[in-house]
Amino acid sequence: MPCGTAKLFIYNSDVTHRMDLLRVEQHEVIMEDRPFATGGCRVAYLLRFSQMVHTPFVAKKYLRGDAFEEDYRCSALAAEVAQAFNERNPPKKVRYILPNKILQFMGCSYLVEEFLHGTWLKHNNIFGHLLSNRATPHSFSHFSLEYSRHRYLLLDIQGVSGDSGIDTYTDPAVITHTAGTMGYTDTGLSGARDFFANHRCSSVCQLLGLLPVHPQLLRMESMCCTPPLCTCVHPQ
Repeated sequence: MPCGTAKLFIYNSDVTHRMDLLRVEQHEVIMEDRPFATGGCRVAYLLRFSQMVHTPFVAKKYLRGDAFEEDYRCSALAAEVAQAFNERNPPKKVRYILPNKILQFMGCSYLVEEFLHGTWLKHNNIFGHLLSNRATPHSFSHFSLEYSRHRYLLLDIQGVSGDSGIDTYTDPAVITHTAGTMGYTDTGLSGARDFFANHRCSSVCQLLGLLPVHPQLLRMESMCCTPPLCTCVHPQ
């Protein structure tokens, strides 16, 4: 089990259009040597800080090249949509983790997030397939299209449902008109159309005042007006 000294780069979570470095800390850490979860883009390790040994964190390592700014921007968009979604008073509210910490440890860089307790569920994916029968996650995806005025759709909805009545999600995919605009997981207009080919509006959609979307008639606007990825320096 690897342990030793690591640098923790902490970014200002109040600045959502770019990563703004606040401070750098040095910590003694313990990391599991085997990942507890593996996805298409990242592997996740259990991480503990020596001064908070009973509080687990997640350290995510990228499989296809570092995408810290990309994930930060996508998560910031998702958090904004979640706030607007909750203001509509849905039966169940949602929140997104904003990943604002990068750990440099033993020559590698990891994205650090809080550990989510509970049963992990993935509700839909970047290809528009529905992986659960829950209403809230898919209605949230549908809502994101309306909220963004057809500039993007949030997919890859995944996370845990807490006892407090709030779903906590992480690792969103932002789907735009042109595949790749918002990174590797952006499957473009075809991904959005496939979602709406599978989605059937629920009572949550109706409560939110969302209208059904015909997949073949779906049009999306350009994302060219969104802030660019930042060019600040990050740990190598």
